[in-house]
Amino acid sequence: MKIAMLGNPPSPLHDPLHRGIERFSQSLAFKLSSLGHDVVMFSNDVCESPCETRPLFDKAQTATLRRLRKTAQQNSQEISKLKRKAYMKALKTIASEDFDLIHNNSLETLPLMASSKMSTLMLTTLHCVPSPEQIYLLQNMGERLSSFFCANSRYIKSSWKEVSPELDIAVINNGMLDPGTIIDLNLSTQGQKGIWAGPIKKGSKLKEAIIAAHLAGSNLMFAGNIQDLDYFTQEVQPIMESKDKYLGHLDKDELKYYMENSRYGVVTNPYCVTTILEMFASGLPIAGFEFDEIKELINQSNGVLTKAQSAIGLANSISSLKDLCRVRIQQETINKWNLDSMASKYEKVYKFLKVLHDRDRKEKAYWYLYSSSQQGSLV
Repeated sequence: MKIAMLGNPPSPLHDPLHRGIERFSQSLAFKLSSLGHDVVMFSNDVCESPCETRPLFDKAQTATLRRLRKTAQQNSQEISKLKRKAYMKALKTIASEDFDLIHNNSLETLPLMASSKMSTLMLTTLHCVPSPEQIYLLQNMGERLSSFFCANSRYIKSSWKEVSPELDIAVINNGMLDPGTIIDLNLSTQGQKGIWAGPIKKGSKLKEAIIAAHLAGSNLMFAGNIQDLDYFTQEVQPIMESKDKYLGHLDKDELKYYMENSRYGVVTNPYCVTTILEMFASGLPIAGFEFDEIKELINQSNGVLTKAQSAIGLANSISSLKDLCRVRIQQETINKWNLDSMASKYEKVYKFLKVLHDRDRKEKAYWYLYSSSQQGSLV
């Protein structure tokens, strides 16, 4: 199949939401290309991949976007105009070529709005809860949307169904782990530190994570972009002990190295699904605060979440991790969240939707059979 993979506008490297979605798109495109599909990525994210990549924004537009973002409040209309222009160009290009399917991973509303005008069928993966713009679109133009939908978790599905109950949404877990890169676990008891990763700012609860590690008789390594220097210097640094360590803003491979030499992971914010999976793949049990976004990832065999979002509650969770089997955690993660399995599921969905599209009748009725709670044979 010839597939157009639609990504996001260029975004700062420290933006975990956009980076996670782009990594998903790249990983899936890479695997689908290796399976023989002709995949074209519409994205400004640079990656090494066998598939063709076409930028959403040219160099001049990218420079303009970065300049406008420095004063986003004053220039929000210009930013929106720039995005609309870029997506209209991409969609016109797709319409002019012989694509079988558009896989829409964009957070923008324009691709959804244009779905009813496109002769090419569209599948939209829902990566996060609906934005105010998407809620407005669903409530005012829902009947005109022609995209099929899948969500990367039951939580995301339910959040969209609350806004628009008539949507038929399948669930496909975003398993981006490459089985070929899974490491042999270091089961030595010498490395007893925990690890935390995420944007460092007020509200990230990094301070509570460090205190919790100390209360549990441990220390914490932490990585991430410092977005709030005052928070870091006034609240984080004063409570650090000599064995605590700030690792800096690391890329994926660098972060994995430190995960492999840790004993457990700590999660204090809800926007870190990819990081959680990397921790699990490194055999790390997880202690964290309970958020709806991550609850379905954590079970009694791989971690403990606490409803009390305090250092004491988190410390108790850390202390209870010592009896969890790291080998089991890694193996269960590989089996459920591997890239091969995810690509296979999407490949089946693409082919199924292509048959419905070619048949050109009862598409929504048939899709409902596989997006309802009774699904199972397809995904």
